[in-house]
Amino acid sequence: RLVSTSYDGTTRSLDVGQGSSSLLHCDPAFLEAGGWASYHCQPEASSFLVSLGNQGTVVRVDPRQGALPVASYPLFHRMHAKTISCHPLQSHLLLTGHNKGGVFIFDLRGGPAKGGLLQPVTELLGAARSASWQLAGPTVTSPDPGRSVRAPSRPSPEAR
Repeated sequence: RLVSTSYDGTTRSLDVGQGSSSLLHCDPAFLEAGGWASYHCQPEASSFLVSLGNQGTVVRVDPRQGALPVASYPLFHRMHAKTISCHPLQSHLLLTGHNKGGVFIFDLRGGPAKGGLLQPVTELLGAARSASWQLAGPTVTSPDPGRSVRAPSRPSPEAR
């Protein structure tokens, strides 16, 4: 199965074996207002997170409940959550970079703080420009040469 998020504001799933596709995310009101989407990740088998245009918001979509968002996570004010990556073991953690160079980790279980935005768990420093992509793992990278940020490693269970 191939999942694709498009600048047309939708996220679709293509079943290559059957030659069919289905709409995972589509919010007509958002699209009519000029909305667009740029990235998605899948924190668990039953849902997807989708980054919405210049809103600085990520929405959760559960295809079993339709193509409209079932939850919304406001991350940034007037900045685009350009790319998102779900933590491979802790589905409540989201790594995201915005179009001004910031790279953050958010805990989606928390509610909005003052100002209506989720507060990041941490900010990873080092990106000088727009953070075009990053993956949850031991190293956070950017396509800009020399702009990798090494996340601190945890001691192995044997070393504790």
